Amino acid sequence: TEAAALCAEQGHHVELWERASHLGGALATAAELRGNRRYRRWVDWQTGRLGRVGVTVRTETDANPEAIAAHGAEVVLVAVGAEPRRPPVPGIDEPYVITAVDLVSGGAEAGHAIALIVEDDGPAPPTIADHLAGLGHQVTMVFQTAAVAPGVGKYSIGSMLARLDDGGVELQPLTKVLGVDGRHLDVAHSYSGRVDRLGPFDTIVLACGSTPRTELYQELKRTHPDVRLLGDAYAPRRMVFATRQAWATMLDLN
Repeated sequence: TEAAALCAEQGHHVELWERASHLGGALATAAELRGNRRYRRWVDWQTGRLGRVGVTVRTETDANPEAIAAHGAEVVLVAVGAEPRRPPVPGIDEPYVITAVDLVSGGAEAGHAIALIVEDDGPAPPTIADHLAGLGHQVTMVFQTAAVAPGVGKYSIGSMLARLDDGGVELQPLTKVLGVDGRHLDVAHSYSGRVDRLGPFDTIVLACGSTPRTELYQELKRTHPDVRLLGDAYAPRRMVFATRQAWATMLDLN
């Protein structure tokens, strides 16, 4: 949405094609978490901004190569996001192992006792754990580092840790997941390699980062003269980096 608005503000004719029924992508999903409610204001403001600057928004529209070719746009910006990552360990495809995205978006349900496998140093995993604890779940965070969310600044992590403690979230640091077996986790100490078993859990939730969706971009590159890859489809990062990339793209087009 940022790239579309910026380009329209510079006089370009812009159409935004969105597969879902609403705008916002990953940010709209994140806004469902109780610690991220303010994100909804940003999504709503951006939606209104698109209307004010004359962007044509088409929701529930599949941006496949054939449709894009028929449309005839001079420049195509591909911002189709990223896929939740699943660690390559045995048992990770069991039906009771779900991604945090599926859980938050309503595509999956969780039982009372949850193991949250964390392979993401950012703020998302503790925010997810806090949300689940607030819904009454018993949550155990399993992560390989010595501290929760080492990528979060020291002046921000304190409030997150307080909420986790208030919610009764159990922290299992320095723990590497080796596999999923019968609703248990086979694990090892991150440094000593000492093995252990955790559980049982009703549901195992994955908060393990994401991998870019680049298939559409790769297809379009073969036939279209000017295709740009943006946002999480370029590289999953914090929103500020995607915003800067949108600005740089707009400058390059002018």
